[in-house]
Amino acid sequence: MARNTGRKERKEWERKERKERKERKEREERKETSASARDKSCSLSTEDKAFFDMLFHTKKGPRDDLAWDDFLRAMGNLGFSQGNGGRTSGSGRKFTAPERVGKGKWEGTRTMRLDTPHGARDGVLRASDQIDLAERLNAHFDLEDYVARMPVVGEQPVQQAVQEPAADE
Repeated sequence: MARNTGRKERKEWERKERKERKERKEREERKETSASARDKSCSLSTEDKAFFDMLFHTKKGPRDDLAWDDFLRAMGNLGFSQGNGGRTSGSGRKFTAPERVGKGKWEGTRTMRLDTPHGARDGVLRASDQIDLAERLNAHFDLEDYVARMPVVGEQPVQQAVQEPAADE
């Protein structure tokens, strides 16, 4: 009798595990679908603009630490879908670029895998991490140029002055 009880418990546990895996997979698919279904007319919020300015070091001064969660939010707002990096990914995250984002030297590849900062730098992108991350984002997606061309919500686009030709009299 005790032998059958152990089998029943194991089978019930396996059923629960399969159900949980299926639900996790469905949640991730919904998350990726919702990210790709976002509004195609993309513009940056002022917070995202400040984040990318710090990441790509477009302004003078020392770099401040950036939060990993802010990076995830900013990438999501650009239309990148995010998922785990695979079945055995651990801290790995996979980012898939939307069609409108440029391609870097990895022409034809729209995905990039990154590790979530953990351990001593848990959830924080320090200056050296930012430099490495910026280089990888530019190599894969030319992201710095793409972000620089994007309009910022609430800011008026800068219009270049048109010089009229001098009238010769």
